[in-house]
Amino acid sequence: HKLVAAPKDKEPKVCFLCSCSYVCQSSLNRHMNKVHGNTQQFLCKYCCKKFDRKYQLKNHINTDHDVLVIQQEGDCKFTLQVQNPKKDYSVSMLKIEKTDMIKIDDISTSFSNFTKYFDIIKCDTIEVNNFIGADTGSECLVICKESGNVIARDKVIISALNN
Repeated sequence: HKLVAAPKDKEPKVCFLCSCSYVCQSSLNRHMNKVHGNTQQFLCKYCCKKFDRKYQLKNHINTDHDVLVIQQEGDCKFTLQVQNPKKDYSVSMLKIEKTDMIKIDDISTSFSNFTKYFDIIKCDTIEVNNFIGADTGSECLVICKESGNVIARDKVIISALNN
């Protein structure tokens, strides 16, 4: 960092930790946040990555995450959708032996892995991250919401589909 000449009527703003000087208070504030760690970080709710700016978080979610959203509408009716899909997915429900399965492209797991949260947590929406495009045995992040507010998080392992 270099010392910038301050206008004659203003004293330079100096960092008390490292003595860097700035003309504007906002520049010193940015320096304090970036260099000395006083930043408000924006946390990705799907993968826990941190970002300095809100727009960086939004861009990350839009480019890196396809999220399966399951909503409960009554006791036995569920709506499944892929939030902001980056491609067309083949989404289906099927029964193997006596187990209801959800299948997106070639990845599947027991539907009860997700629907159990409606009973246990008493939520109205479940967002499943890392399910789409994952391999059998991968870990998914399940986010339970009630009226749009996050009320619980959990992890689920994707089980194999036995054809």
